Amino acid sequence: MLDHPSKCGNRFRFWPPSEPVPRVAVLQSTQQDDPREIGSCIQLFHGELMITSYLPNKKKHVLMLSTDPDVLPLKLHGQEEKLEEAGESSEQEKPAVIQMYNEFKGGVDCTDMVTKKFSCQRITRRWSKAVFENFVDLAIHNSFVLFHWANPTVSLTKRKYIEWLAKELAVGHVKARRKNDFGIHTDVKELMDTFIANYDALYGPTVCPTARCIVCSETSQLQTCVKLGKLGSL
Repeated sequence: MLDHPSKCGNRFRFWPPSEPVPRVAVLQSTQQDDPREIGSCIQLFHGELMITSYLPNKKKHVLMLSTDPDVLPLKLHGQEEKLEEAGESSEQEKPAVIQMYNEFKGGVDCTDMVTKKFSCQRITRRWSKAVFENFVDLAIHNSFVLFHWANPTVSLTKRKYIEWLAKELAVGHVKARRKNDFGIHTDVKELMDTFIANYDALYGPTVCPTARCIVCSETSQLQTCVKLGKLGSL
């Protein structure tokens, strides 16, 4: 039996055998009986590749892959570094590769967060469609940032801005298709007329969802400016 190691699943890997038989078992990082100390860091190397396994807290496990020689640790290969367990770890206690990543990840993580909150992405198996939808999300967010940069006094939520932007992009195509209404059902024509009428009533000929007089700077949403007698734009 000593020459034939036993194979077992993850449920039987800690059962003491009746005799010292070599065993091969499955290990799962989600099991409660495989704990790691909070703040522990393990780094593995393969040539110029380095994988860092860092446990900042009980419910978070960070895996980092790096080929940058500037973040190579002073510890030897496979040696585990014990960090302090007093509360949260400071930036000095974290591995160098994580500290370097934290210096540049802020913009990326914030952009991912705001684009996922209002996203046009749908479940698809076509990577080209997924990339295009991601580009659309980034373009919408960039236009929202530029809009607020150009109009700092306008208080407009992103949901309202996306709603206005979608209608602004669609109204031209709807009007052009309504003029050439060959092959369109009557109910679709009525919906198109309703959409165009609602758009003109809400936004009119303005270039901004919140109309404001460009001269007197007085808010006159959906109304005509008293001083100029017409709607102005920001």
